[in-house]
Amino acid sequence: MAFSKDLEFKSLPVRAAYISIYEGNFQLSKESIIFSVAFRAVEGSEPFNYSSYECRYDINGANPFEQAYLYLKGLPEFEGSIDC
Repeated sequence: MAFSKDLEFKSLPVRAAYISIYEGNFQLSKESIIFSVAFRAVEGSEPFNYSSYECRYDINGANPFEQAYLYLKGLPEFEGSIDC
């Protein structure tokens, strides 16, 4: 699961940045999900930045990655993003 969005990094515009959950840092407990997001210029390239997030985990809900993804898509900073 990934999405794209125009953004700025260190005052430089990045058009259609590829944004995805970084599986190397994904922690799950009974109540929350802590995860990192990788920002890439294009799919398959090395990340130019990472950010960490935390959201509630519903053990009876969708799989944890999908819950994290839906949480991200609901944040104001990712408004207007496009699914890849």
